Amino acid sequence: MSTESLKQTGAPPLGAPKEDAPSNRRRLESWQASLVGLVGGRINEEIQRELSSLFRTLKDPRVQSGMVTITHVDTTSDLRYSRIYVSVLEKSLEKDVIRGLKSAAGYLRRELGANMSLRYTPELQFIADDSIEYGAHILEMLRDPRVVKPANPENETLNTEDEQE
Repeated sequence: MSTESLKQTGAPPLGAPKEDAPSNRRRLESWQASLVGLVGGRINEEIQRELSSLFRTLKDPRVQSGMVTITHVDTTSDLRYSRIYVSVLEKSLEKDVIRGLKSAAGYLRRELGANMSLRYTPELQFIADDSIEYGAHILEMLRDPRVVKPANPENETLNTEDEQE
């Protein structure tokens, strides 16, 4: 069959991909991305659990002085870097606590690698997180009747807890 006869039948040339079917490469990439998302979530949770137990073993007075909470862990897909978002109860100690954690990052990484069986132990980057403080501020604003008006105007006559006292 000649090239001219193929053009007349409407058949695609040899080796050309079909336009209506998704390529195998795209399917494989989307499958890998979903797998990394599932595994990455579990790894983040495990890192958070291990680090929270390791924080208790630190002897640095900067870290021991404030109550430290790990709010979120975000690890890259290649497991090389991990961002640890940390919240401190007393905001005046936040910078000192972050400095103490950064100085103990090598020890924490070594212990994390010993406790977890990962191909690579991620490099730890500690970041101050103010999401708890921000959430408390939003909650305080929602409770303030001067800021948020009731949706039902008939409820305006009801006394709030502050007005009853």
